[in-house]
Amino acid sequence: MAEWATFDFHAVGRLPVPDDNVAIATRRLAAGTIINHEGRTYAIDHTILEGHRFAIRPIAPGEALLSWGLPFGYATVPIAPGSYARNPKILKALATRGLDFALPEEANFRDNPLEAYVLERPVSAPPHRCRPTPTPPTAPSPATGAGAIAASARATT
Repeated sequence: MAEWATFDFHAVGRLPVPDDNVAIATRRLAAGTIINHEGRTYAIDHTILEGHRFAIRPIAPGEALLSWGLPFGYATVPIAPGSYARNPKILKALATRGLDFALPEEANFRDNPLEAYVLERPVSAPPHRCRPTPTPPTAPSPATGAGAIAASARATT
């Protein structure tokens, strides 16, 4: 049986907000890595790249995944501590990179859909009309001085 590396959580992960249920990996974590966290021990289920997230608490289907105190997705299956948090988009993107480890076959969460902001009033036109700015007068150039302009005006009358 293989001997897996064991780490204290703070050596390999960051929890931005205490109530988050997923942590950010601060280094690549191989599948099978053992994590000691808050008196519990769990194993990483799939290799996790630096900056990617993994569960630190059980997450039930339909429950929000929280990072920085904000929901970024909802579990589609039960997610155990140590599980790589992955949606279909990241699995598709990683599949094109020729990685040296196997990816999970299925996603375990779906993205949090953005809610449209509804404006209180239409903003297709400004609330008031702006008057056009008059063109400022220009100084006559040496080639068309005041005398040339006056002569031109006399010639057209």
